[in-house]
Amino acid sequence: NSLTKAVVGTDDIANGTLFTYEIEVGDEDVYYYIPYAVNTFGESKSMDTKKFTTSTIDLSANGTANTYIVSNSGRYSFNPHIIGNGQKGIISADFHTDLAEINPVSAELLWESKSGMITNVEYRAYEKDVVFTSNGEEGNAVIVVKDDSGTIIWSWHIWCTDVPSDQSYINRSGERFLVLDRNIGATRADRGTGDEWKDAIGTGYQWGRKDPIIKNHHKNADTESTIENAIANPNTFFMEEGWMTEPLGYAWSPSVKTIYDPCPLGYRVAPKEIWTNFILHDTYYYTNDYSLFNVVGEYNNGLDFVTDGTNTSYYPATMHGWWTTEIYPNLGRYWSANYTNESDSERGSALNFDIDDTSLSIDQYWDTSSLKCVRCVKISDKDMNGGGNEGITEEDQYEW
Repeated sequence: NSLTKAVVGTDDIANGTLFTYEIEVGDEDVYYYIPYAVNTFGESKSMDTKKFTTSTIDLSANGTANTYIVSNSGRYSFNPHIIGNGQKGIISADFHTDLAEINPVSAELLWESKSGMITNVEYRAYEKDVVFTSNGEEGNAVIVVKDDSGTIIWSWHIWCTDVPSDQSYINRSGERFLVLDRNIGATRADRGTGDEWKDAIGTGYQWGRKDPIIKNHHKNADTESTIENAIANPNTFFMEEGWMTEPLGYAWSPSVKTIYDPCPLGYRVAPKEIWTNFILHDTYYYTNDYSLFNVVGEYNNGLDFVTDGTNTSYYPATMHGWWTTEIYPNLGRYWSANYTNESDSERGSALNFDIDDTSLSIDQYWDTSSLKCVRCVKISDKDMNGGGNEGITEEDQYEW
């Protein structure tokens, strides 16, 4: 930004003479149009307008996802023509589309948790990407793209935090999982001091949706919704019991990552199996005996669960879940990717703890419209590079 002029490229024009493009560089400029060139002899030549862009960090260089983690200030870009994790994430004919490609014409910032955190959002038709600038502050934001009618056709969560780490979990069957050390949207993994524990809560989700909901950045709607309508209204909290007009148990999957999965690249919504060792019993999935909580220390705005013998992970208190974004310091609610429609009721499975009645459940089913936090589990190369349904059945959602 301290430069007033910069050489940004060369070109052979007409008879092979080498011309060097020069541009004016402004503090706020992010791309430039050059209507002429100057060769090495100082001769100028008119030419067609050309577009040069500043360099960006491509968040989708290694694959696409609905959430991108940004850990430093800078100029970033991602591919807005592929939704979710791409074609392999369309695992059911009941999804809203059978094609993972879209054609946006514009992009904009829908909301941000801190003013000025994300700026200069733009869809670049020539490069076919979305670009934005991060000022390096921690927080969350959502960027949307629209079609030529102005309808939102997809959105992405920009999660600004230090790079999360993987933590080892071993369940009661001896299976090992690698799980992110914090909730989606959280800007810390530990409770810190004072009210810093609230920074570990992150963003809330309705079961089966990719879009984060946080207090003061959402709209309430006392209705159900189709998947298509939810996509077009990513910041709307649909508060009708069972938010989907047509239940879709495949929206999230405990087996593979779907296009509606809110986790970042390389991760998917955790299955309920990761938590079985949180209760110190071979068969219990619920207890109100605190001595059976596999935790270290006393309750303190959440619990420190033992994950693989001696290592622990902090699970902070969260929002209650029933049609509110308010935080309740004495309880925690965490969605898994599992689902049931038993008794014609849409319900997702969740980890639940409530210190008021000293209860802990690792498989409690809740209405899909309720709001809960999410942990992400690392997925295998097969999950990442395979595709399709791979034999998933509705029963896979219900089996332990």
